[in-house]
Amino acid sequence: MTKRATGWALLALLSLVLAACASAGEAAPTLIVVPTSTEAAATDIPQPSATSTPAPEVFYNFLESACEAEWTNNGQTLECPGAQWHTIGPGYVGVLEDAVVEGNVQLDEPVLLTHPANSGGYYGIFGAYPPIQIQDGDEFRAKVGCLYGVEAESCDADFALEYYDEDGEYVSSGLQWHVVYDGEMTEISADLSFLAGRTVQLVLVVRDNGASFGDYGVWVFPALWRVIP
Repeated sequence: MTKRATGWALLALLSLVLAACASAGEAAPTLIVVPTSTEAAATDIPQPSATSTPAPEVFYNFLESACEAEWTNNGQTLECPGAQWHTIGPGYVGVLEDAVVEGNVQLDEPVLLTHPANSGGYYGIFGAYPPIQIQDGDEFRAKVGCLYGVEAESCDADFALEYYDEDGEYVSSGLQWHVVYDGEMTEISADLSFLAGRTVQLVLVVRDNGASFGDYGVWVFPALWRVIP
């Protein structure tokens, strides 16, 4: 016999006893029924916890790895860091501490300073970084602009993120941002999902847009961001 059937048999027997007592003129005792089993209340059922998508994190910092890149002016290999940032010659790349950027803003972090050549007919500066595999959702972010003070009002350049593919072919990705000295830095970002699954050499580029005079191009915290589980 199951526990439930046993419980109902006991209740039936107790009812007969109570009925007999009542017929004998005795006061019937109060009947307290204790259920043999209970069902869990809805509030006792564990609810699934809400899960949130992890925030992207920096997984590659172009500034920290600046001199791991091969820098050229599209004709000559450049030293990294260059000797003197205010003497450009064939082009300059280096990390600048305590930079003052357009808008006369003093930064409390180093910046990557790039300037196209002032001589030799070269028109840009290109930094090809070591090969890296891109995943879906990877994003490039930075702030770009001009250095304050040094011929700043002549700053007029095109910043770009381009790449070498797996076969070593150079690809102009179309990720380009035109910068002039307007008193404000420009925040840029680019979704690199179109390169997902591929191993490429990303290239930071500054082109002089016709004349390099005053094109002290500043990259603030250029980095790749990724959602890491």
